[in-house]
Amino acid sequence: MELQRKLHRTDRILMVIIAVGFLLNTYALYVELKHEYDPSYQALCDVNSVISCTKVITTKWGKGFGILPESVAFRNPIFGFVFYTLMLLMIMAIKPNIIVCKSIIFLAILSNLATIYLSILMIYIIQYFCLICIISYIVNFLLLIYSIVRYQLLKQLKSKSKLR
Repeated sequence: MELQRKLHRTDRILMVIIAVGFLLNTYALYVELKHEYDPSYQALCDVNSVISCTKVITTKWGKGFGILPESVAFRNPIFGFVFYTLMLLMIMAIKPNIIVCKSIIFLAILSNLATIYLSILMIYIIQYFCLICIISYIVNFLLLIYSIVRYQLLKQLKSKSKLR
């Protein structure tokens, strides 16, 4: 029973982390759209000449990760919404099983690879720091950690049920 409680608690933690990711994506999209319609817009996360989420989010890498042609590239927060929605659905809507847990970990690994790519761009190419981005990177890392914890708990639960 203790393992079951830990699994439920881990699921709740994951849902909170996902909610934070949604909020960050919502604000990033708001900043991007607001700046598009009003180039003089100053976001709350534009702290100084070096720390400016607007300067990072509105670069060519802010759409389609700078990889897709601009004519078909979605804004990066849209990819985030899809990612967090998939994660949430897999955690909430599907009874925990090993395959789903592995899928969640796989998505979390993909998001962390995107995080590494975008952070390298932010630091070495764009050369501005984005607070929203950095917090999103932390969120993605926490998702990976707790996804692995969830997988380990589920494996323990499955092995205990086989022993009975």
